[in-house]
Amino acid sequence: VDIPGSQPQGLLRRLPEAEAAAQQALRLAPGDVDSLRHLGWVLMAQGRHGQAQLAFLRVLEDKPGDAVAGLELAQARLRGGRFDAGLEEVRGLLLERPGWPPALALQAQLMAEAGLPGAAEACAQLLRAARGSPEVVRTLLRLVGLGGPEGAQARRLLSLVPADALRGGWRDAITLAVHTQSHECLARLARAACEDLEDDPWTSGAALYAASLSPQTQVAALALQARDWYRGLKVRSGLARLPLVPQPPAADPRPRIAYVASQLHYSLLARVLAAHAPDRAEIFLFTNHPCPGLPPHVRLHPLEPEALAESCAANRIDVAIDAGGLHPVEGQFELLRAYARRVASVQIGWLGCWGSAGGLFDALLADQASVPPQQEPHYEEEVLRLEGGQWCWDPPLSAPATSTPPLLALGSPTFGVTARSLRLGAACLDAFARVVAAVPRSTIRFIGEVAGDWPLRRKIVQRMQAQGVDAGQVLFDPFMPYAEYLQWFARVDVVLDSFPGNGGLSMLDPLWMGVPVVTLAGGWAGARQGASLLASIGLAQWVAQDAAQFQSLAVALAGDCATLAAHRAGLRARILGSPLVDGRRVAMQIEALCLRLKEASAGQVQARDGKARTRAHAQRALDTWLALPRTIDLPCVEAGTVPELSVIVVLFNQAGLSRRTLQALADQRGASFETIIVDNASGDRTSDLLERVRGARIIRNADNIGFLLAARQGAAAASGRRLAFLNSDAILQEGALQATLAAMQADPAIGVLGARVVLTDGGLQEAGNMVFADGSAGGIGRGEDAFGHAARAARGTDYVSGVFLVTPAPLWRMLGGFDEAYAPAYYEDTDYCLRVWQAGFRVVYEPSVLLEHLEWGSATGNSATVLMERNRAVFCARHATWLQGQPLPQPLPLDGDRWRSPEDLPRLPRVLFLENEVPHMARGGGLPRARLMLHALQGWPVTLFPLWT
Repeated sequence: VDIPGSQPQGLLRRLPEAEAAAQQALRLAPGDVDSLRHLGWVLMAQGRHGQAQLAFLRVLEDKPGDAVAGLELAQARLRGGRFDAGLEEVRGLLLERPGWPPALALQAQLMAEAGLPGAAEACAQLLRAARGSPEVVRTLLRLVGLGGPEGAQARRLLSLVPADALRGGWRDAITLAVHTQSHECLARLARAACEDLEDDPWTSGAALYAASLSPQTQVAALALQARDWYRGLKVRSGLARLPLVPQPPAADPRPRIAYVASQLHYSLLARVLAAHAPDRAEIFLFTNHPCPGLPPHVRLHPLEPEALAESCAANRIDVAIDAGGLHPVEGQFELLRAYARRVASVQIGWLGCWGSAGGLFDALLADQASVPPQQEPHYEEEVLRLEGGQWCWDPPLSAPATSTPPLLALGSPTFGVTARSLRLGAACLDAFARVVAAVPRSTIRFIGEVAGDWPLRRKIVQRMQAQGVDAGQVLFDPFMPYAEYLQWFARVDVVLDSFPGNGGLSMLDPLWMGVPVVTLAGGWAGARQGASLLASIGLAQWVAQDAAQFQSLAVALAGDCATLAAHRAGLRARILGSPLVDGRRVAMQIEALCLRLKEASAGQVQARDGKARTRAHAQRALDTWLALPRTIDLPCVEAGTVPELSVIVVLFNQAGLSRRTLQALADQRGASFETIIVDNASGDRTSDLLERVRGARIIRNADNIGFLLAARQGAAAASGRRLAFLNSDAILQEGALQATLAAMQADPAIGVLGARVVLTDGGLQEAGNMVFADGSAGGIGRGEDAFGHAARAARGTDYVSGVFLVTPAPLWRMLGGFDEAYAPAYYEDTDYCLRVWQAGFRVVYEPSVLLEHLEWGSATGNSATVLMERNRAVFCARHATWLQGQPLPQPLPLDGDRWRSPEDLPRLPRVLFLENEVPHMARGGGLPRARLMLHALQGWPVTLFPLWT
């Protein structure tokens, strides 16, 4: 049994009990092998690796040649950093049991952690014995995280691991990196996972989290990445499917507030929850963690992410406040997905929300220090600043008394680092090294999981030595129970906070123990967490604005013994007299803010259906967006250049939806395009929105001339090689235009390209469309899984809808564009696609182009239905002969005849290809031949049926 590297505090508190039980068992039965092994594992979990090795050696004395005990001894040597001894133990085991998979796996782990060449080759040897072995997957992914040539080879070997085992392995590896490994490991793993696991918002969420901890990240780029991540999460989540019953205005004006706490941040919630006034708000807490001392007016509910929306609806929650954070680990991703589906009219991010969530939350609880006004335009959320700071802490009143600074006894200062490993990036470590180098005879102590991460330890020592710090000045202490951890601060004079990912609770504990903390403020909330905490206790002078000031502040504090002694004696009293521990201060402000937000969202609550609620929510978001000097910056086309795409967007009212569309368009990268906006005399806040749009050509019509004529108007003004018509209620996903151009350039026969269109409330809108004999039409795969394999298959199709329709500009001009006979709208796209087929070009559904669509979001009243019936008759009259060959109306499932289209005339014979498994060339046997046969059938309608996978 292996004990994970990261031990939660609850388990750590029980380890002394487990050790005592093992010792008692050995007193009763000295030399009992099972008790010795149990003791060895408990000692390893406590970081006492030398004693653990002794326990396993005693087992081997009693049971010489016991392979399992030998393996456990090698594992203890691995944990203790004795790699040569561990490898020698494993080699002995392999001599006795050649090819034994557990020994091969441990050999690979030892080589990986030691940084020795050949670790990937050891994994390859193990893969030949057990392809899906969890141990080999873990080691390969560890190598990927560590990087270098071994990591590159490991990345290639991952292609031999079964997909199901690999997907879970990626998540496990990233989760482990978050808890116990360096930021570089996390960033490499997240980046590689995003490349290997397409359409996975969990891994893109991990990549976003990693970016928030990188000093190379720019605030604007981080905001863009957050928006892309949220759109991807939203399009894959849909909306909560709840009965939409308009709620009459409540007789009780009190806001009903739900705190949602998936993470164990109870010391940051306890005083706020207790301070809420029952006559000002009704308070609910959704959590699965113990909450001792919870006041009776707080209603406690179990936290079940899949049922959270239903529970919030049943309890008529007005405002949901997340206290878990913006990351995907420890079950938080399931909550983020629930927020994407909407669990309440108003959703607020708070604890652990290190920056903008890209639109997931409506508001963010912050303060003046964490989100200064000049940074607010980078946030999609309304920033709600709490006077006195956003933090409220319930300090450990049973903590040991503070001691004198160790500087007095040692004659030289000791710096401490309490940050988690993933916050220790290169820039941060270099700053720490310069501090230690500037103070003669000083030492620096790292505590936590970093002590057991030998590659990170080597990196830390190397970076310290590069600044002139001797290896003996760098000390590592293992993770320890909370009471011992607090006592550890008696050995530290000054704590150095990590950056750009500042500490939270890891800053509060040293301050409570009288130890000053120096922090560096960055460009987003998570990078200014330290500044926020220190401002709340009146110690903003310990906040640096750059690395040089960080060094000077730390050096000055470390050299002032009198000041250090004064802080030891006075910091605790300062905290107790500060806003930081005033729960009523925070509770009152939250109550007032939630009451205002409840009243502002009344229109959304009373909406008659999901579409109306989405419109109301978009409008409220627009009002928040317009309240600050924000702009939508579309690309400008340089004079004399021809853009690859001209994107044409026709607007008529619905400014809230239009902002979402235009922002998603502005966020496209990797494609050369111009934007032409035609406004059909909108009467809402569209004009205010367009004043903030940069880089687009805007055509303002005096009257509403309808979609078709406005689209023709935009096309006439376009200069691009291809025209892309985009609805104003559609949201392009990341990389959509880049994928569009790739598909069009790969096949010059494409006359029209359409996208994989996903409905806002979930499910596929269309994977192409079929026209029936009576002129009606249907979306292929409507309502089915938009992210299943069938939806990812490109196909020819009768037509694609004007939600997103791309066509070469010369072909548009040759065919005369949309036929004005269909003005003002509907059936113009169907007619145009049919004419494209008749001209000898293809109309294709391209699944790599993904977008979300609020169907009929920009339509009003029943005008759409009337116009569709009228234009259907026009279409039938124009194409009567062609319609005679079309089928009668019928269901159009994705697993139907996916090759049926106008190019399938005469109908090609369908080929069913049976093989044992997917024929990868590397698998050998008859599979390479099968693959070549499939290549020979390119262009034919082939279904591959792998019998074993």
